[in-house]
Amino acid sequence: MTLPDTMYVPTPLFKIGDYATFGWNYTSLEGTPTAIDVLVSQSSAGETYTLTANMTFATNPTFVWDTSKQANDPDAPLVVGMYTLVIKDSDSAITDLPSPGYLQVEKTFQFGMYTPAAYTPYPQWNCDICNN
Repeated sequence: MTLPDTMYVPTPLFKIGDYATFGWNYTSLEGTPTAIDVLVSQSSAGETYTLTANMTFATNPTFVWDTSKQANDPDAPLVVGMYTLVIKDSDSAITDLPSPGYLQVEKTFQFGMYTPAAYTPYPQWNCDICNN
């Protein structure tokens, strides 16, 4: 992964309803796919969302995900939790085994999705764990 930079933020967090930008590169490919699919998986909800299918192959791609599309899905809205980014050859299934020199299904990058708490004006705010 090149975006977000996981060297400084080991587990990136994205607000549900905002944009999330992902960037990556490929190493040691002997055969390049004609197109790739980008998906996200949320295991506790049992959902996998296809972000783009048949994206033209590029050596250093960047993908910007408008999470509001899935956040407002009445059948399977995004939930708070950990997600896995899945990048694969469009001609492959998620369950395919890797072949030497070809793009394997990449599903090691994890990130969190959250919804912020509602705004509380300072006069109404109360710190439950603070000592007065």
